[in-house]
Amino acid sequence: FSEHNSARAFAGLTSTYEKMFQLMFEYDNFDMYKERRINYGAKLFITPVFTVDLIGRNVPVYQNDKTRETERVVRLSYAGSF
Repeated sequence: FSEHNSARAFAGLTSTYEKMFQLMFEYDNFDMYKERRINYGAKLFITPVFTVDLIGRNVPVYQNDKTRETERVVRLSYAGSF
């Protein structure tokens, strides 16, 4: 923030279909086009307590930007109580 005196913004969308499938999308850095990031994902609800997430982060990667790399993540989540 010290380099640019401008407003920063991001937007995110999430849509769930019958508690079985969820799509996620996020767009970051509206004001700096060359520094923008797009994150996306899909969540599969296998059971009410077990989900599988497929995630993509920092898309697209620019040739001149070596500080960020595109990530592809598969996350298995279990939520329980005892």
